[in-house]
Amino acid sequence: MKRPRFFTMLFVLLMSAPLFYSCLDEDDKVPYYAMATVKVIEGKDYYFALDNGKKMYPSDTTRIHDYKVTDGQRAIAWFDKLAEVKTGYDYNITLRGISDVLTKNIIPLTEETADSIGDNRISIYNREAWVAQGYLTIRFYFMGTYNPSQPHMLNLVQNETVEYEDDGYIHLEFRHNAYDDPRDRLMHGYVSFKLDKIAEEMKTAKGLKIRVKTIEQGEKFYILNLKDIGSTNTTLQGAAHTTGTIY
Repeated sequence: MKRPRFFTMLFVLLMSAPLFYSCLDEDDKVPYYAMATVKVIEGKDYYFALDNGKKMYPSDTTRIHDYKVTDGQRAIAWFDKLAEVKTGYDYNITLRGISDVLTKNIIPLTEETADSIGDNRISIYNREAWVAQGYLTIRFYFMGTYNPSQPHMLNLVQNETVEYEDDGYIHLEFRHNAYDDPRDRLMHGYVSFKLDKIAEEMKTAKGLKIRVKTIEQGEKFYILNLKDIGSTNTTLQGAAHTTGTIY
């Protein structure tokens, strides 16, 4: 089976849906792939809202079987572009494969929930975090095993047990609970968090300040300046998205 070289970095097996719903034959060319949000049109019909603001319609889904279509689900789609134009869409495609990205809401952290939310070490890969389609998406890595019976949990929280300074930023924490999984090897993946709960605040905030207990440096604060959002990566060969500045 032939897979894109990016495959090994996509998801933590223990926290996501099955990685592929279709397989590539040996003589198949490597398809395009892109990060997107699944948008249900009617019934089981859907399209992909790309992170660069464009829309992609899967005219041919014959290779995809038993995929559960969920409106608002973040996913990475593998596809071939079709020459035939689909009215109302920027791209018309043959869908070759699809993998759901772990998609969650922001939750509160209280004294009662702190233990279950956890605070194990996790890092943001190469500062890759961006806001698009109403989601904050983070590329992360942590230490663990590939034991299917050993789950990990990731959350983006508003910590109600501490009082952060009023500096114009929305303060959030990226939390990881490893559930005592041995620190065996690096595990990589993506996670997306829906930002609807802070959408109104984001209209006037400078940006997001995200606290992370990193593997290498311990506690670290990343700033994602919302005013910088606007540069667009329009390439389809990769996870096309709108970027901001994170440091």
